[in-house]
Amino acid sequence: MVNGSNLDLPGADIDVNGLRIAESGLNEFCSQIFGHLLRVDQRRCACAYLSAILTTPGKKSIRRLARAVSASSAAAQSLRQFVNGSPWNWQPARHELASWAQGHGPVAAWSIGRAFLPKRGERSVGVHRHYDPFSNRTVNSQLGYGAFLAVGAAHIPVEWELSLPGPWSADAQLRRRARIPDDERGRPTGGHVLGLVDSLAARMKPAPVVADLSDEPDVGPLIEGLGQRGHDFVIAVPPHLQVRCRDRLASRRTGSAAEEPYRLFARAGSDGDPDQAWITNLPRCRLREAVRLAAVSRGTSTAVSAMARWFGLLDFEGRSFPGWHHHMTLVSAAYAFGRLGPLGDACRNLGSEIASDSASRALCPGL
Repeated sequence: MVNGSNLDLPGADIDVNGLRIAESGLNEFCSQIFGHLLRVDQRRCACAYLSAILTTPGKKSIRRLARAVSASSAAAQSLRQFVNGSPWNWQPARHELASWAQGHGPVAAWSIGRAFLPKRGERSVGVHRHYDPFSNRTVNSQLGYGAFLAVGAAHIPVEWELSLPGPWSADAQLRRRARIPDDERGRPTGGHVLGLVDSLAARMKPAPVVADLSDEPDVGPLIEGLGQRGHDFVIAVPPHLQVRCRDRLASRRTGSAAEEPYRLFARAGSDGDPDQAWITNLPRCRLREAVRLAAVSRGTSTAVSAMARWFGLLDFEGRSFPGWHHHMTLVSAAYAFGRLGPLGDACRNLGSEIASDSASRALCPGL
């Protein structure tokens, strides 16, 4: 059972590496995002965990986070139980996080990001040998797919899916040990992307879908699935993708039998040759918008990197399926507060100092 009585909630204000943030802002944020939790001790743990993520420098292990919010020797066990063992539902928190993010401005795109979480050993849920295109290495890791809302210059993660390759889909003992729900099975990348898109579409106004899948061998089913669902999209595709001169999809705007072509465009590299190819179903009159949306994927990759470097994305063992989703939800909430909450405001007030001072950049990750 979670026991949050030995954890300290934020006081009059909290110190985030030298930036003073009023505690009322974080408490109000926690109340909105985690207000669905039925027990007071769970809500207390959630807010203490976020406060610890924001205030603990360096590696954010459970023990280090616990020391940031309590002098009690039992604090680490309380946080570990809350994240990995407590059966709270993470979906309402993600729904509230998306609603909170939308309150900060219009959503320009739904951007899909991937997070590679290196792991030692074979016991972390979903762990497998994955090729990480960012490091150009094959590593033992978990692979998460995230849906991000592009709000202004911020990219806010509001939904996650975990890849379950090989035995994690078929081995009953592994699944039972990791507490994987019966309806969770391994899927290709396109299946995860469509799952994320369907989750967002069920609760918010649609926005163009943006994803860099230039290293994925088969994006055809994803493109077809997005078109069938009526979503605008801008997808980076692999250079070997075969297309006909006029690939088409049935028109969804008129409801008629008319057809509209996909449009393929490329970004020029430093040598002037095509660097990256993108495919979109936006009409010719919106091609400039498609080019602008393509740049969104870089912001999402930056957000994932910032979450890994400053918000503890990589610092949880994550052996159980619920524990992984709890961790990703808490880190996402902390990152959202850091980008769009009072901390983000304080960082923006530093102005040009961020660009010229490495310490300021460390205080204001992702800006």
